[in-house]
Amino acid sequence: MQTFFWMPNGRILRARLDLNQTVYTTKAHVVDASVYGTVPGFLGHALPGLSSSADLAAEYSMTQHWVLALDAAYGYNASTSVNGGDVRLHTGWSQSLAFAPAIEYNLNARIGVIVGARIVDIGHNTTNSIAPVAAVNMVY
Repeated sequence: MQTFFWMPNGRILRARLDLNQTVYTTKAHVVDASVYGTVPGFLGHALPGLSSSADLAAEYSMTQHWVLALDAAYGYNASTSVNGGDVRLHTGWSQSLAFAPAIEYNLNARIGVIVGARIVDIGHNTTNSIAPVAAVNMVY
């Protein structure tokens, strides 16, 4: 969902909230070594746990062309279970909090370019990271 607010200086502040939840009901067939930590010769299945995310974002239009943006994203993943033969594995749960500050330049009403960084610095069973991000948005 999203909405916008007129600021006292006549500029717009757009706010957005995205909520997602995924429930896996089908097991993945796993053979040999895999991303789940299984070894050659393994034969079994994996069932990912519940996955949830929330993204709260704000965009402030400084001028007709320039926009400041900030996303705050939370993610949670329940443990994945891996079973086969005598093997019973659980990956453990994870969560992360990431921030993505960016600046956007709109060439015109149809084309915009945004650059920034995605910063993950708080979490459990996650790796802290900083990654550059860039996108071109075209509307027709």
